[in-house]
Amino acid sequence: MKEHRTWEDGVTLILGILIGLSPWLCQETGSSAANANAALSGLAILLLAQLEMISVKRWEETLLFLCGLWVVASPFVLGFAGAGQLPVWTWTLGGFVMMISAFEIWQDWRKTDRDLANLR
Repeated sequence: MKEHRTWEDGVTLILGILIGLSPWLCQETGSSAANANAALSGLAILLLAQLEMISVKRWEETLLFLCGLWVVASPFVLGFAGAGQLPVWTWTLGGFVMMISAFEIWQDWRKTDRDLANLR
């Protein structure tokens, strides 16, 4: 594995967009907290995925995992866990972000920082 797989970053970009638009995609925009959370979480995931396309760093993958974890936990924390389809969307999309970032962390586990810098 000499190269970083860019398909993972592309999928994460798409997940960030879907998370950001999820209240509107499932037509549940009644909660301003859920809307703001989706927009900000989706934007954070989108930006981290773009950064990873430019330069591979361990902290980016770790932050992506934590963002995915937040997206999964946010319906409970923000109180919209029983609000129709939106929690299901956030749990599913956040879970995918966590899985992809965990896979990327696992891929790069034995690589040094110098190895990561040379992936691009």
